[in-house]
Amino acid sequence: ELEKAAVQSSRPCPERCHQLRLRQQELRDLADGRARAHALATQRRHYGVGDKANKLIACLVMRDKGRNWVGTVRDVVGKACSSSGDIAEAFAQYYERLHESKVKFSGVECADLLKDVYLRTLTPEDRDALEEGLSKEETGVAL
Repeated sequence: ELEKAAVQSSRPCPERCHQLRLRQQELRDLADGRARAHALATQRRHYGVGDKANKLIACLVMRDKGRNWVGTVRDVVGKACSSSGDIAEAFAQYYERLHESKVKFSGVECADLLKDVYLRTLTPEDRDALEEGLSKEETGVAL
């Protein structure tokens, strides 16, 4: 009897296991939420809404040619677009502003934009691309 009771007491209770799993999931969700909030804050800080930020994003898209998906499309105000018409309008506004820009930015300004981001090292091709303006053809190839 004592041996049987000892074996039963050493097994975890199903209710307790379920509670532990729920707590672990809550902790994972909390960590994911914090990571997402940090990523959004970093994105807002470095990739704001200015023309330099637009050129930098287009350059990064050009560099990563293997990527063929877009996570979320946001309009100028920052609202997520879901219908095809809204998405087309958001892209049109984005590239109109991008190509109207006459701003050329230096390596020092690039370094400021990339200072706290994980893209600390740039290839010489990327550095040259950041120094130059982007043409409509290059943007089309990137898309």
